[in-house]
Amino acid sequence: ALKKKIRDLEFNPERYVDEFLLTEKEKNQIAELAEKKTELMKLGERSINMARIFNLREGFTSKDDTLPEVFYHNFKGGPLDGQGAINKEDFEEAIKLRYELMGWDPDTGIPTPAKLIELGLDWLINEVKR
Repeated sequence: ALKKKIRDLEFNPERYVDEFLLTEKEKNQIAELAEKKTELMKLGERSINMARIFNLREGFTSKDDTLPEVFYHNFKGGPLDGQGAINKEDFEEAIKLRYELMGWDPDTGIPTPAKLIELGLDWLINEVKR
């Protein structure tokens, strides 16, 4: 019943505006699910940062965060002839924005010490400095 209410809440939130439609137990279960979702998101973020540091340690840099050159050229022939190219400058700006959103240095793509501390990964700060 709770799963159905949660699904309904996602697609029909106005139906549940009145909190009395949810029991106290259901409210607590939803709060627990939200907390677990937050924990899972943080776990994913930790994992991404650890993988980034591993790759940096192995010699990869922000210069490797790119696409093959063919992606920056339009298609030749076929129904998309002359279309489809990704603008290289826009892509590079998007990468910098991603770095910023991740809490990484926008120029180097290296996770900042503040981000690593936030994620409980302060033990990896020295790996970044190498």
